[in-house]
Formats: sequence, C-alpha cells, structure tokens
Amino acid sequence: MHHASHIIRAGLVIDGRGGPALRDRLLLIRSGRIMDIRPDPGTIQEHIAVTDFSDCVVMPPMIDCHVHLSLGERGQEGESGAERLWEYVRHGVLAVRDAGTARDEAFCPLTGGLPLQIKRSGAGIYRQGRYGRLFGHPLPPGQPPAASSALSQAGIAQVKVFNSGIVPLAGENEPFVPQFSEEELAQCAAHCHKKGLGLMVHANGEEPVRRALAAGCDSLEHGFFMGEENLRRLADTGITWIPTCVPMQALASPVLKLVGPQQRRRAARILEQQLGQIARARELGVNMALGTDAGSPGVAHGASAHRELALFIQAGLSPGEAVHCATAAGARLLGLAGSARIEPGEAANFLVLDGVPADPAKQAPAVRALFVKGLPWQERPGEEP
Repeated sequence: MHHASHIIRAGLVIDGRGGPALRDRLLLIRSGRIMDIRPDPGTIQEHIAVTDFSDCVVMPPMIDCHVHLSLGERGQEGESGAERLWEYVRHGVLAVRDAGTARDEAFCPLTGGLPLQIKRSGAGIYRQGRYGRLFGHPLPPGQPPAASSALSQAGIAQVKVFNSGIVPLAGENEPFVPQFSEEELAQCAAHCHKKGLGLMVHANGEEPVRRALAAGCDSLEHGFFMGEENLRRLADTGITWIPTCVPMQALASPVLKLVGPQQRRRAARILEQQLGQIARARELGVNMALGTDAGSPGVAHGASAHRELALFIQAGLSPGEAVHCATAAGARLLGLAGSARIEPGEAANFLVLDGVPADPAKQAPAVRALFVKGLPWQERPGEEP
C-alpha cells in the first residue's frame, strides 16, 4: 500500500515555509513521500485514489520544543507517561523536546509504536537554593555548571540550565537575579557543544537573558521581560527563542482555580507583555519556535500546542509564519531529519485541521486526520483507522 499513488485534495495548504497559505491544492503522494503539489484544476484525469479535504487546512505535524513529560497538567507527577505521549500524537504533534526532570535518569515512557520523536534533557542544572527543584539537581555554591554530572547523562539530546526564577504573580516586575555568571554559562555551552549536545537556558528578565545569549546557548526558554536589547541580540545571534505563552494564559483564565483574581489580572498583563515581545521579535527577524511548557498547571500535553499556535497568531504573526515556528523552526532547532515542511521530496507527514487556530480563547479547530508516511494514522495503537 505504501507504493500506491494517492492524491490529497486540500482547501488550504500551510506548508511550513513561513509564507501565505496556498489555496486549492492537490498533493500527489507515492511511496510515502510527497511527489508534487499543484493547483487543483477541479477535475482529476488520473485514475488515482483521491481523499477530499477541500474544506480543511493541511499543515505539517507540529513540534513542541518545551514540554515536561514527567508532569501531568496540574504540575504534578501522575497519570501514565504513555497516555501523555498518546495525547501528542492525537493532536498532531510528532516531536517533543523534554525540558528536564528531577529523576536520576531521563524520563523515558515507552512510545509503544507511536510516531513520536522525543529529544530528552534528563536532569536540569540549577544553583542550590534557587528555582529548578522540580526539574533538576542542585549545584552547590562555587561549582560551575560545566562540572555537573548532568552533562554526562546517557540518552540526552540537550542540557537544560536554569538562569533565573519564574515570573512573579505578586507585585510588579521584581528584578530577576541570574543563577550563573556569563563565564559559567559559556563554559557549559562549550562543554555541551563539544559533546554534540544542545544547551537550552531558562531565563527571564534582562540580565539573566543577556548572559544566556552572550554565552552561546542554543535556545532561550521563556524570556519574559527580556527587553528590547535582548530581542536585538536574539536577532543578531540567530539563537532560537521559545516564548511559552500558554502557561500564563492558563493562569489568567478563571477556569484554573489555583490563583486569585488579582494574580489572574497580573498573569493577563504578563501575557500581553510577552505577546508584545513576540510582535517585536517578528519585526526584528528573531528565530522563534513553539513550546508550551506542557505539564505546567492548566497546560495539557498535546492540545496546548494548538493554543500556543493561536497565541503566536494573536501576537501578529500570519498563520503561515506561526506554522513555520510550530514546524520547520522546531525541526531545525532539534536537529530532526527532514525539513518538517510540506514540499516535494519530503515524507508525506501532515495534519488535517478544520481551520486555522486563530483565537486562543476558543476551542482549537478539530483534528480531522493525521497522515504519517502517506497513510492515515489509526486512532489508537492496535485499533482500526
């Protein structure tokens, strides 16, 4: 069946390149790859099976560059890891980057045959007495991150370092204090890159972010209140920024009962500030990729990728630009094979949605289908499609 030709009729194709959506296209699939993409003439001469998604949006499967697989969506360890992985595939996310766990070994739920790639971090690095306990092992005073055993963990793709705390919901913008010096972070980056590992740095506030970027990290995680100069540094260096807006949106919502009205209002202001930074980053040409911080309170595994995509669009990105952040930009950061774009020569992996997720306050468009190597993915492993 893999070798049979097959045509997908699409109402809109958002190909992951970052440009505008292509209306009324035919995708010719053969041997699990995309052979051609052409305008839909309305009638098809070839005697080839046709699947009609002319009322749908076709886009590449998504990549979530910041998740916590060891945590359920209430920020606690619980529910089965396998269930979380299934939620990603069910929502059309086919690659995730785990952003740290306090366990001694990289959290490793079995994928059970799911078409999901996981880039693991294992235990993160944070300064003793500072933020990071849930996601790593503490470094005692004076010990540099480059000396941490976290750099020698088996099976990891990148190392996670914490260089600030989290954004406070009480009071206004308290100063963010860095956990490590620029020199310590630079040594850590050099060690990671020598081992072929990426370096992801959790940092909020101007100075913690400045140090992370100056040290040569591969990605900046969160970056709340980083300011204009750091946005310019991101553009100059080409370092990827993962803004993680969904957790703040969840805290701002009255649905989540973890915080009071004053903290919800504060969360809403922080979210607006972050969306403003995303808009400015777009103007400056910053590399941005999608990450949800799934496992944070109110941030569900899988489904939250659609919410984050909608927040990028709310911040001013076009649907094409936002989908690029959610697909090809993440593939480049994670070093995944292929371009994560819908284009001739690439694997025929794509997601079929009822629409574009333009409003993060509303339910995301339904996932109509997920195709992997040209074939529809079944609803559950072992079940019929």
